[in-house]
Amino acid sequence: MLSLASSVHETIRFAHRVSVPLVRKQRPGTDEDRTAIATVALAGIVAERDLDEIAVDLDTYRDIEFPFVAATLVDLAADVLELADASREHPLSFHNLNEWFLPDHELRGNTAFQKHRVAIQAVVMTYAGIVPDYWADAGWWQTQNLEWFALRALKNTLGVTAERTGQPVNELCHTIANRPTSASELAL
Repeated sequence: MLSLASSVHETIRFAHRVSVPLVRKQRPGTDEDRTAIATVALAGIVAERDLDEIAVDLDTYRDIEFPFVAATLVDLAADVLELADASREHPLSFHNLNEWFLPDHELRGNTAFQKHRVAIQAVVMTYAGIVPDYWADAGWWQTQNLEWFALRALKNTLGVTAERTGQPVNELCHTIANRPTSASELAL
């Protein structure tokens, strides 16, 4: 029996207008998927593509089990925080992140703010060595779009780190892509 929590739902509309969800089994992610997802995200940011366009490219990986894509993006953002050398002695402010680094992608409504908060908290937890509980925090969302908010968190984290270090975002992306801790070196 297929698990609804790990399935993609599609709808078939019959002539009598009854919608029946079609359940398709999702596959586990691989190291190759992780590398490809990281490459799509970082290369898109380096090319200064709009986040919506990058998200469309990431949609290619919808057949991978939740939360693999989002966790990959969160891991990248945590690597970026490491470059910022954030600590209790040298804290980073995440105040007004969206207004500063994503002015064209305004968050509207409490749900969007809460989803963004979950993604940012996942980044900070990962950076601190704590494994986020993606299922408890986001597995129940009616619209499963944690990947979108993790991509926003990556972009925001790059902006904050660029501001802290004085390095351009493109340079930070290349540094992250070439780290030995990455699944493999990425071609940006």
